[in-house]
Amino acid sequence: KDHNIIYSLSGGEKKMTAISFRLTILEYEESPVYIMDEIDAALDKDNSRKLSELLKDYAEDNQFIVISNNDITVRHAERDYGV
Repeated sequence: KDHNIIYSLSGGEKKMTAISFRLTILEYEESPVYIMDEIDAALDKDNSRKLSELLKDYAEDNQFIVISNNDITVRHAERDYGV
């Protein structure tokens, strides 16, 4: 049954689907700031890089605060703060 497809996705695939959905909403109705906590936790290095580049493009017109331990994501940030 088609409604069971979501259960067969990996953690990273589910995460990318959720991110895509959120960015689609952004295209329709923007918010002044987006806070994303460990958005890249389930992603492999290639998808982390793609996501980081995509967020960097969106950051030209929007503000993103991304909490991450992923070195790829941090490398693409305009600013980073260590705790």
